[in-house]
Amino acid sequence: MKETGFYEEAAQRFNSHFEKTIDESYIRRWVSEQLTEEEIENIKKQFKRTFRQEQYPEMEDKLKIWFQEQRERKVALTLKMIQKEALVIFNSLKEAGKNDVKLSKYVKGEFKASVGWLRRFRRRAGISRRMGTHTASKLAENYSEQMSQFLMDIKLIRLSF
Repeated sequence: MKETGFYEEAAQRFNSHFEKTIDESYIRRWVSEQLTEEEIENIKKQFKRTFRQEQYPEMEDKLKIWFQEQRERKVALTLKMIQKEALVIFNSLKEAGKNDVKLSKYVKGEFKASVGWLRRFRRRAGISRRMGTHTASKLAENYSEQMSQFLMDIKLIRLSF
């Protein structure tokens, strides 16, 4: 893995896991300040070993698009539904691979959409499980007045200390 690839991928994983946005330069700076060269090399080796790269990137790209469309439509997806859609997409690419040289690896390949693959795919794609929630209640008509009064009360309390 290239030097920059390690930090970029670490930033992507951090962002998808914690739903935050940090730049790879922050990770690079933190690593250089906190760890020795030997510790950095050990982490890079583990990093490479732990997370496999996708074997079928075209299929995973199409699956990510499908997943986003379902999320936008607020469709509740189970893990089994994602696995089934992955198999459908893989088989369609396998058929297309008979005529397209770029997709020829799908013709020879075998794909099972196992639970382990799904776990790794979700990690690579930054997909987390979510539960539907109820809609929030409407704001009070005098919301802005209440908020400004609340802020004034906070300022008074802070000044009294």
